Amino acid sequence: MPIEASPRALAPLAVLLLFFAAAVSGCVTAPYDHYGLGNPLAPFTVQGVAQNPSSAITVEALDQSTGAWTAVGSTASAATATFAAGTWKNSPALYSYTFNVTLANACFWTATCQLTAQPASAKIRVREGATDGRAAYHHGGRSTSLGCAYAKLKTGVDFLTAGSDCGFNDSVITIKAAASQPSSGPGALAIASPRG
Repeated sequence: MPIEASPRALAPLAVLLLFFAAAVSGCVTAPYDHYGLGNPLAPFTVQGVAQNPSSAITVEALDQSTGAWTAVGSTASAATATFAAGTWKNSPALYSYTFNVTLANACFWTATCQLTAQPASAKIRVREGATDGRAAYHHGGRSTSLGCAYAKLKTGVDFLTAGSDCGFNDSVITIKAAASQPSSGPGALAIASPRG
């Protein structure tokens, strides 16, 4: 029985499809680029697929005041393949990962390290492996990329071509916070800059 392309049916596919961007990297299936987050302190799920089993997966956020990337969470990819090699035309074995991240540093959201009533945005990237030059950065896509890639794969399009054609080609993902952190109340101090 074929899988229908509804959002509910595509959710499990979010962990499977996307090693697309290059033969040496994995892919981030959530969040997508320009993902909307209501509150900058709200946790969000990072998920994707890696090219290696039990590989170290690290989410890094850009400190907008210094330009430095900072690790904000880590996990490991699955020990056994979530999807076997050849599941789609020319697809490698894929090892899933999923975990929650919170960007609780105001410097991830603004260069002034101060949240105001204005919307803010943060940039993240997902690294597989060590920082010694052998790491690979996973590529993310747009809100429509997953459905697009799945539709192409169903018609027999090559795995890497489907990913590239559907926008899985950028290793930096922007997260947007529509609402600012309140100036008082629970959580107000948690978003303060570590530099005080």
